[in-house]
Amino acid sequence: MPFFPNYITAPYYFGDKTFTVDAPDLAAYSDIIDIVKQNESFYKKYIIPRGHRPDNVSQTFYETPDYHWVLYMINDNIRESGWPLEQYDLDRRMLENHPHKVMTTKDNIFTTFLIGSTVSGSVSEATGTVVRRNVDLGQIFINTTGTFIDGEDITTVIDEMEVSITMDTIEDELEAALYYEDGAGNPVDIDPTVGPESNTKYRYTDLYTERNESLRTIRVIKPESIVRIVEEFKRVMV
Repeated sequence: MPFFPNYITAPYYFGDKTFTVDAPDLAAYSDIIDIVKQNESFYKKYIIPRGHRPDNVSQTFYETPDYHWVLYMINDNIRESGWPLEQYDLDRRMLENHPHKVMTTKDNIFTTFLIGSTVSGSVSEATGTVVRRNVDLGQIFINTTGTFIDGEDITTVIDEMEVSITMDTIEDELEAALYYEDGAGNPVDIDPTVGPESNTKYRYTDLYTERNESLRTIRVIKPESIVRIVEEFKRVMV
């Protein structure tokens, strides 16, 4: 990255800290970036086209890919969360983070179907292991390769006693409710023994999609200002 030689260096320690090397101090920061972010005359809002990398955006605005690092400096969202993902990569990340199935029931699960319990379906005979619970929504997250059936009874064993509940639905974790919203889009509490009624579920996939899309809107320094701002930034960093 051609900009790194302009950073202040700092000692970086390896292993048992007996060996060090001077490396760019990436924690160093300049007030000029804050000044730019607070002054709308220096930048414009831009929606990143799908498939465009930081160097593509730099090339589009400045006819060089070398200012890609500036995009991270003036945009807290992509500096903290990363560049927006394309759909394939987003799907893969969501599945990696939420690979389980979610059972929903109106029965009481406060003291049953605890994490680590083995569950089985009375009709499907599928089995799984409880990995997480959300009793406020009547949800049991399970790790399984089997195929459970909506509406079947689910059993587990507690202190050598078989306990059974009726499962209303089972679905992929990504499609399960993270919480519920009323007609105005406001989060609402539900009674898990009654269910969501007319409220709408806000899914895990909705969260990831909205967050990823929000990363597409960024600040871009105007071409007529980029050289002056970069030179000033380099000057105060050395």
